[in-house]
Amino acid sequence: MRRLSIKMYMSMYLAALLAVGAIVQRQPMRMVMGILIVALYVAGDCLWTYAKKKIWYVPTSSVISALIIALVFDTIGHSHIALLVPLIAVATKHLLHFGRIRHLINPAAGALVVISFFVPVVSWWGVAWGAPAQILIALSGLYILYRLRRFHVVGAFLLTYLVLLVLVSFARGIDARMLPALIFGTVRDGTLLFFMTVMLIEPVTTAYPRPRDRIMYGGLVGLLVIGISLVGQYPPLGAMDPLLLALVVGTMVMGLRVVPKKVALARRERAI
Repeated sequence: MRRLSIKMYMSMYLAALLAVGAIVQRQPMRMVMGILIVALYVAGDCLWTYAKKKIWYVPTSSVISALIIALVFDTIGHSHIALLVPLIAVATKHLLHFGRIRHLINPAAGALVVISFFVPVVSWWGVAWGAPAQILIALSGLYILYRLRRFHVVGAFLLTYLVLLVLVSFARGIDARMLPALIFGTVRDGTLLFFMTVMLIEPVTTAYPRPRDRIMYGGLVGLLVIGISLVGQYPPLGAMDPLLLALVVGTMVMGLRVVPKKVALARRERAI
């Protein structure tokens, strides 16, 4: 029997999170909005691809990105602009790229950050509805990391993030006896678990050729999360989610660092 592809698994997993989260919170409109976001994202991606290549193609990654938006965006509090986000995500996917590299930043995160410059729209509602969500996200996340072989990315991120979090907490006068509770509460947080196991390790954006580049990327995003959290009270960062902004900045920095090297190497190989 053929094993389910990781992209298909992620699509089913994220759809289950959306459905169960909407049911548990008794907010069926969230599911309706999620379906509309997926439909708009897929339609926009298909039309853009056809305009460029004259082929009809529906990548599974479109469904995954759309479901991420539906789970993170506050579709009830800001329903009037929710349907704009997938269109922005499609635009970032097709416009911000290097050569054959499909996109420079995570499309879902990029769209959410763009909207957040104007309105605080990030709620993580679909991944923060209690212990059942934490268990589902943790178990599915471990499987995703195993299939994608990205434990080193998450490890670098989490180590950097926790070390800096502890240092900042000490600087603010936290009692050392509270550190275990702080660390445990951070690691088991559904929002952070989802971010690390779904968004941080997105395979297209983070397809860096060397393990050390991926480790550097994970550590950089961890550093940026803490840094942005410290200055987040100042405009225009007040409405920004530190995780998403750090992801966008981190992928852009690493993309600008790694991709030109890949392009130069390919040119040298063609010249030989």
